Amino acid sequence: MGSKVDFSYFPNTRHSIKWGANHIFHTFTPTSVSAESDSVVFDTGEAQRLFSHESALYFLDDFEVNDKLKINMGLRYSMYHQVGPFTRYVSGGISAPDSTIEYPSGDLIQFYHGLEPRLSLRWLLPDNSSIKAGYSYNYQYVHLTALSAVSLPTDIWYPTTDIAKPQIGYQASVGYFKNFFDDKLETSVEVYYKKMNNMIEYREGALPGDNVNDNTDNLLVFGEGWSYGIEFFIKKSLGKFTGWVGYTWAKSDRLFPD
Repeated sequence: MGSKVDFSYFPNTRHSIKWGANHIFHTFTPTSVSAESDSVVFDTGEAQRLFSHESALYFLDDFEVNDKLKINMGLRYSMYHQVGPFTRYVSGGISAPDSTIEYPSGDLIQFYHGLEPRLSLRWLLPDNSSIKAGYSYNYQYVHLTALSAVSLPTDIWYPTTDIAKPQIGYQASVGYFKNFFDDKLETSVEVYYKKMNNMIEYREGALPGDNVNDNTDNLLVFGEGWSYGIEFFIKKSLGKFTGWVGYTWAKSDRLFPD
């Protein structure tokens, strides 16, 4: 359930400004799995629901400084509230008994927030070419993770909680673009780098039934990741024969200490 409002203002033909706000109320039931074969029944128990509010304010400014330089810059302030009702299961370990913490409906469990800046530039060069560069910093409050220990379709969307922190990523890219033969042929080469923090995965050997009388995020492990690569592109858009060809070399690494 959500709502949003957006505004636009155009000072002139080269300048546009946008701002607005949005809010989403999330209800998640991430692990409700059951199966039956003859007399064998597999059930993970009653599904636990998780509730949260996600909201944001944003401002975006797009303008052409002159005939060569165009700038698009924005700033977004995002907020995330995990709220009750919720039961937190706490493992007591070897020397202490297990315990639970009960949060009543509407009670604030955890609050996250942050600024998300973004910037992109385009600089036109005299030889019918251009340079484009961009940078963005983002928070992600809803995560996708997979349970690989079983062959069931157990990919789940899981929300940020007091244990599963929001994923944070930032990406930078720069590219060179050039047209040939009166814009009949478009070419480009672009490089990028992306860093990701607070990534989540199920711990090794975890099973769906492990979350009975437990929280799913107690079965998760956390790590970080990197992605980088280079992209080549060529396109012929005019004439009797048209088409395009692209090639990308990319590498993506993940590190989970657990």
